[in-house]
Amino acid sequence: MKRVIWLEGLFIFAVLGFFKTNAVADEIYYTDFEDDDGAFIQEVTGNSPIDAVYSFDPQPSASSSPGNEQAFHGIDGNFSTKYLNFAKLNTGFIVTPSSGDSIVRSISLATANDASARDPASFILYGTNDAILSTSHSLGNSEDWTEIASGDLSLPDSRNTPGTVVNFPNASAYSSYRLIFPTVKNPVDNSMQIAEVQFFDAEEAGGNSILAAGDPIIAIHLATSTGDLGTWSMEGDDSGPATNFLTSPEIELEGAWGVRVIFDHRYSIEAEWDAVALELSIDGGDFEFIPNSSFTVNGYTYSDLKGNHVFKGGEGFNGESEGYSQREFITSTVDLEDLNAEENIVIRFVGAWDEAARGPGIPNWEIDTFT
Repeated sequence: MKRVIWLEGLFIFAVLGFFKTNAVADEIYYTDFEDDDGAFIQEVTGNSPIDAVYSFDPQPSASSSPGNEQAFHGIDGNFSTKYLNFAKLNTGFIVTPSSGDSIVRSISLATANDASARDPASFILYGTNDAILSTSHSLGNSEDWTEIASGDLSLPDSRNTPGTVVNFPNASAYSSYRLIFPTVKNPVDNSMQIAEVQFFDAEEAGGNSILAAGDPIIAIHLATSTGDLGTWSMEGDDSGPATNFLTSPEIELEGAWGVRVIFDHRYSIEAEWDAVALELSIDGGDFEFIPNSSFTVNGYTYSDLKGNHVFKGGEGFNGESEGYSQREFITSTVDLEDLNAEENIVIRFVGAWDEAARGPGIPNWEIDTFT
């Protein structure tokens, strides 16, 4: 069976153990950095050391609208104008009615001028009494929001048509609202669009209208997670010598007679001088360098390193990995031999920096998933 260790974030790491009973592997350890740091321990030594950092980065907003189809056109009272957002799914707006606090009990919507496939097919309405800190075309999540209502929408295919009303119970007053359209009629199209939105304090678009042309409003894209959002990263150092250590939890081999380490990563290291590499500890012993000869896929890229650091004269990952600037990752594979089936191992990722310069890309090393 196979033994696998996953480490997810901006670097993937996997360990496979092979057993004499059969030739496939079984998972021995899994963590993805989407929710936590994977129980990894960071340490750093040297001059002016810079810690390795675990961070969680939400999916960025992709909100974008043509100059004449911004969010304010969705509440300007004119059915011939529209709000369009190229981020399409989970787009919408935040609006602060100038009339003050209000209780919304229904929403009316009007279709825009073209491409019914772009019409919203669902909605979520939120309210808040926080000051609005979100900016235009951001995620729209800088405030604490309370969901008021949600559901499907059935807008007509006829164009520039008002009259679609959604009712819901609500007794809570809010000073600002966030309206999100999670889906559109046909996601194959390139955007979401709506001609007009109005809020009312009674059902069936009755009572008082709440929104007015000129109310403060911003377009947003409440992007959802796509995974691989957590990350361990080493920034690099130009005031060393300095060494970063990122150490895995202890991994029990549980009878495996062969171990394979797989990791996804990207790096931008000062060419010929600095380096990043892997080390191995067995049963609590000293860490030993994992040589390039142990790699079967995408091994170290430079030997006889020149920098004044712990890997001077040795080998390691150096230069820039393919696709680094596009935040793409390469997969490296290491086969560890001569391990006893009852042993425990620890893998350590090491960054070594001299005192002169560091790689052009920041961070110098980024780590995504550990298996």
